[in-house]
Amino acid sequence: MSWTPQVRKFMIMKRIKRWQVLSFCSILLGWFSNLVMAQGLETARLVFVSSTDSTTEIKSLLLTSGGEQSIYLKNIGKKVSDDLTKATLTIADDTQGAFAQNHDCLVKPLDVQEWCTITITFTPKDASVSKATLKLEFPKGFLPKPPMVLNLEGQGTTAPPVETPNLSVFPTTLNFDSSITTGSVTVSNTGQGTLSVSSIALTGVNASDFSHSGCENASLAANGNCNLTVTFTVPNDDTVRTASLKITSNGGQATVALSGRKTATPPVGATLPDLGQVFAFDTAGQAVNTTAKFEGGISVNGGEFKTSAELNLADQVILNGVITPDPSHNAQTADIIVVGLYVPEDKLGTDNCDPEFGDYYMMQRIPDLYCKEDKSYCKSERSKPETSEDYSQVWIKLWDGNLQKLETLYQNISLAEPIKLTAEGKSQGLGPMYEGRFEAKGHLCINVGYRLLNGTLVFNGKTIDVMIK
Repeated sequence: MSWTPQVRKFMIMKRIKRWQVLSFCSILLGWFSNLVMAQGLETARLVFVSSTDSTTEIKSLLLTSGGEQSIYLKNIGKKVSDDLTKATLTIADDTQGAFAQNHDCLVKPLDVQEWCTITITFTPKDASVSKATLKLEFPKGFLPKPPMVLNLEGQGTTAPPVETPNLSVFPTTLNFDSSITTGSVTVSNTGQGTLSVSSIALTGVNASDFSHSGCENASLAANGNCNLTVTFTVPNDDTVRTASLKITSNGGQATVALSGRKTATPPVGATLPDLGQVFAFDTAGQAVNTTAKFEGGISVNGGEFKTSAELNLADQVILNGVITPDPSHNAQTADIIVVGLYVPEDKLGTDNCDPEFGDYYMMQRIPDLYCKEDKSYCKSERSKPETSEDYSQVWIKLWDGNLQKLETLYQNISLAEPIKLTAEGKSQGLGPMYEGRFEAKGHLCINVGYRLLNGTLVFNGKTIDVMIK
């Protein structure tokens, strides 16, 4: 087949144009490749990383109970990022509300290799596993187009109990007079954690008549305590002075009511009630005749003496007694015995002097025998009397009912005259049977008597009954 000159020319021109097109495409491709090499195929690339010098993207984050961890949003691309002020950074899909985040990211674009900080906090609601996602999203037209997602997971544990201290004081009332010028308040922490006493202040009309010491700025562990001493300055007149002692702490506040006057005790020679029929027994337990006489009673806050009384723990009391011995016992020597049947508050019934529901205690002047250790209503830390003439304190010992084991309040007392268990009895080396405050709620049935050297025991028939509320 032969080509005409015109056809041959057309075919040649067609080949030239095809070569030109291919050459232009090659040039264009080379130019684009050079552009990619010069500027990079990516613009900016934002990733979540675990440290500022890392370029490895993390996809998930695990936190423990109460955990807090910082991660970083970093631009590992080759151009400045889009404006982060247009983006949003949120916690999503957090069904238990256990995650939170704080950051400094959405303030400006990130330059190449620049980062910002995101802090993730995990606060579990229980011991289960919690999950959520951290999302960085840009609006349409900004990069990256899909949201950036970091999966969050947290393992909860049982949270330790919150330790809350609690302030407690005892007693909440103190009464003073010329014979009782100091009182003690026990400040205790009945809660958990450490109790810190921040202030102790006296307030009220007559606050200047009182002072305090102890427990200032005290730090008490759970079940710990300290002693706060209150002192009353006795006035010249008999006007009642009142004030309040306010204790403030991180475990709450407490107030102790204070009251004082010059004369609160009954006057010397106050009339005492008759304690009824008198009983006497020999060492064999056989009843013997006697004409001895017993008088006595209890005075509450300076009131008259009675054979029965209802009172509060904070009340001041005096137990007085006068024993007129049987004439046949005159000039003999005897020991004075005081015994009380104590029935705790939780065992009170119709007959509160029933020994089936309580225990007998003997009053003594021997400090190392104070109370039985396993009785919670007894206090072993009572201070020792400073002198032999301190008649305001007695000591208590459990009695098993054995007459041979009755301890004495006073020993070797002459029966030449009436035995005065009162303030007037100091000339005989005696004093009130008890003076101060009681230390437990419940009921007391009190007997007083004397025991001759031959073992004969003489005591009152009518008890002094005290209900302590």
